Amino acid sequence: MLFELSHDCIFGTDANPRMARTAKMNMIMHGDGHGGVHHHDGLIDVNGIFKNRFDVILTNPPFGARIEKTQVVTNADLPTEEQAKKYIEKYPNYEEKVLTPLKEYANYDKGKGKPILSLYEIGVMSSLTEVLFIERCLNLLKPGGRMGIVLPEGVLNNANLQKVREYVESKAKILLIVSIPQDVFIASGATVKPSLLFFKKFTDEEAIQYEIITQKAQKEIRCKYKTELEQIKKSDEGEKNLKTRQKEIEMHIENEIKAQIKEQFNYAIPIADVEKAGISTIGAEIENELKPLEKEFAVYRKENNLWNNVLSKNIYQIMSDDNVYRIPMINGTAFTEPEVFYQTKK
Repeated sequence: MLFELSHDCIFGTDANPRMARTAKMNMIMHGDGHGGVHHHDGLIDVNGIFKNRFDVILTNPPFGARIEKTQVVTNADLPTEEQAKKYIEKYPNYEEKVLTPLKEYANYDKGKGKPILSLYEIGVMSSLTEVLFIERCLNLLKPGGRMGIVLPEGVLNNANLQKVREYVESKAKILLIVSIPQDVFIASGATVKPSLLFFKKFTDEEAIQYEIITQKAQKEIRCKYKTELEQIKKSDEGEKNLKTRQKEIEMHIENEIKAQIKEQFNYAIPIADVEKAGISTIGAEIENELKPLEKEFAVYRKENNLWNNVLSKNIYQIMSDDNVYRIPMINGTAFTEPEVFYQTKK
């Protein structure tokens, strides 16, 4: 069991060759397998590192760098014939899920290669590496999988990254946010204040629940403003004024939809502010408030079943028309309108 865990279940990748070698050597010294650790671009699939494969991901992506539009997938990113054969035997659907797409990306545009940015939905919102790695890790996780990631605090409060935050909230639940002191990474040259963010990717049921809530909100809010938008189209006002009014209403619609989704898909997000995280500005060991926080959060997550998948069930209720209705529930919350299960009167 331990052999299988260390040799077949642990993977890592780093674009820095020194970091990759250090990780491999560390695992060798501890008697663990190191075949899953690669010197490779973390945004591109390699070996067993591909979509929907992981239960847990821990990552400290590079901060502040950008992926340029000129950075593309090339033939150098493809496995060798020997590696491909090995991976096809080892991983179900590897050829379909990884090898074939990689070949298509490398041969894109007559062999010029597909831009890495275009592989990610967030790529149209931001080219920052720390932002792209959020989507990358969410893609790698299985439904219900968990991740811990070190991010610059600006990802949480920068107005320019609002759409990125909304994207993440549509794919995963935030389990915990921990603000840590800038001192932690000063010794390694980092100058931004970091935070630790912990997510749980939506289970299949949570993804369905979120999609239903979103569609319902869009339908209700757009219906609310339908008449007003139609009146604008029929108005004799100047074209410029009409476009301004229409734009204002569309903005109201968008904001109300977001507010309704947040209200109906509501959950608590614990936030902790740690002042001492075990390391000083010069790299010396000091008091570590993260250790008691870990114990406190362990109790909290057990009490709130954070690791568990949502429980779904149907409840049945007699309504005022005397018919029996079925109400689909997830974690005690109705996520669709009641539907007639049995009619008492015909």
